[in-house]
Amino acid sequence: KKKGLKKMMSEYDLPLVVASFLVAVLAAYAALFFGARLTNAKDSERRKWLSAGALLMGTGVWTMHFVGMRAMPMDVAMSFDVLMTAISWLAAVVASGVALHIIGRDRLGAALFIGATLSMAGGIVVMHYLGMYAMRMSAPPTFNIGFLIVSIVIAIVASGAAL
Repeated sequence: KKKGLKKMMSEYDLPLVVASFLVAVLAAYAALFFGARLTNAKDSERRKWLSAGALLMGTGVWTMHFVGMRAMPMDVAMSFDVLMTAISWLAAVVASGVALHIIGRDRLGAALFIGATLSMAGGIVVMHYLGMYAMRMSAPPTFNIGFLIVSIVIAIVASGAAL
C-alpha cells in the first residue's frame, strides 16, 4: 500500500443500493411505456412522447448511476464538477432519445433493435465515465481495462434487456 493513500473500497449502503435498483426498474418501465406510445403517434404527438420519454428514461438511468455511486461511502472528501456532471446527464438523455426513436417504429427488426441497444449502451458508458471523471477527490479515479470491458458488456446486456 502506498504511503498517504487511503483505502477506497468499503461496504455498500444497502438502502441506497435498493433505491438505485428501483430507479433502474422505473427507467426500464418508462422505456417500455414510451416506446409503446411512439409506435402509433404521429408528428407533434410523437415528438412530445419522444421528448418526455428521453427525458424520463435518461434522467432515470443517470439518477440510478449517481445514487449507486453514493451507495459506496468513501473515506475521502469528494465533490462533482457541475459541467461534466451535466454533460453526463445529457449523454443519458440523448442516448435514451435515440434508442426510443428506434424502438418506437412500426417495424422493429433485429438490426434496429441492436442499433437501439448499442445507442443506449453507448450513452450509458459515456454517462458513467464522464460521471467518474466529474468526481473531484484527493485520489483520482484509475481504470482497469478488464473492468472497462466488463462495464461495456454490462451496459449492452442491460440496455437490451431494458428495451
